[in-house]
Amino acid sequence: MPMMRVLNLLAGTWLLVSAFLWPHARGHLYNTWAVAILALLAGLAAVAGSQGARKVGFALGLWLSVSTLLLPNGSFPVVVNNILMAVALVVTSLFPDHVEVHRVRGDAPHGQGPFGPEPATAR
Repeated sequence: MPMMRVLNLLAGTWLLVSAFLWPHARGHLYNTWAVAILALLAGLAAVAGSQGARKVGFALGLWLSVSTLLLPNGSFPVVVNNILMAVALVVTSLFPDHVEVHRVRGDAPHGQGPFGPEPATAR
């Protein structure tokens, strides 16, 4: 399971839990709750291998940040928490599911250059 997708799931879970931990204005409560559910669903889809789920997570992070700043009556803990979780959603969506590791010149096996097999040399 890719680590960034797990972190995405954790951010969605925390958003859902945090919506009920401290008082929210009605608009903030509904917004946080809806983004949390959608982030959880997108995270599950990403873990299952959906290619578009990262884009959904990115969009949810952008939406959460903008809506948190624009909705009225946001308390300090709600605004800070939602902005931090929005950043987490955006950042985790930017990383690919896997990262290829390239060898450095000194680590190549015998007969292999950094870009594949060494070309045959003319004698």
